[in-house]
Amino acid sequence: TQHGKIMNLRALGCVGGNALDIANAVRYAAGLENDSNVLPRKKADIINLSLSGTGDSRVLKAAIHAARAEGIIVIAAAGNSASSQAYYPVAYDGVIGVSAVDGECELAGKPYLKNDAFNW
Repeated sequence: TQHGKIMNLRALGCVGGNALDIANAVRYAAGLENDSNVLPRKKADIINLSLSGTGDSRVLKAAIHAARAEGIIVIAAAGNSASSQAYYPVAYDGVIGVSAVDGECELAGKPYLKNDAFNW
């Protein structure tokens, strides 16, 4: 909406990060206890995670589950590789997956992929 606000959070640094870093950003955005011991004035209604990887993480799964329990919509990148391999966090229950398509509504594929996916 025109009155919406965006909470910009950087979960991964210039040299990367790990699932705990992402989980802490999710927990912060959801207004939940996190390693920073800081809470936002208003929790997010929607969390968009523009990332995916093949590494499953209990800590990230728990953070997303906790955010969903707060009624927050969680969206994550599904990837563009058309692979049957599970990518996370989009493979977690209740997470909405998004991907890019080309002009023929086919997965955008290689031109949009840098490393295909990263592994936590």
